[in-house]
Amino acid sequence: MAFYYNRITLVGRLTKEPEHRLVGDSSQKTQFTLAVNRSFKTKAGEVEADFIPVVVWGKLAKFCGSYLKKGLPVLVEGRVSVRSYDKDSEKRWVTEVIATGCQVLARLEDPAVIELVSDCEVVTPDVVAAPKKK
Repeated sequence: MAFYYNRITLVGRLTKEPEHRLVGDSSQKTQFTLAVNRSFKTKAGEVEADFIPVVVWGKLAKFCGSYLKKGLPVLVEGRVSVRSYDKDSEKRWVTEVIATGCQVLARLEDPAVIELVSDCEVVTPDVVAAPKKK
């Protein structure tokens, strides 16, 4: 019997505004990049970060596209996806996280957060299904 497990949990900040669009007639897709600080410092004492592309589909994409803003700290759960495509007769590889859950890690009472999300569309909790409990 073989066991396979592809699950990732990331905590970081959005590097820019998420890109939300409709794909086809009804599918929704949101993409953003998450800056995740490394747990160690360089010899110079600086903290480095990894910049990880995240893709979100469906109802969660609608939520992320309308609520997430540059600079907000978020927790993203999902799986790692590696795919390839050909461009100009050259094979290119893309590694990204396909998100299945997303949670904002900031308090909405925080003045800095209020400023970040002040122009957001209001999304009711029933728009996004709660994560399944194990």
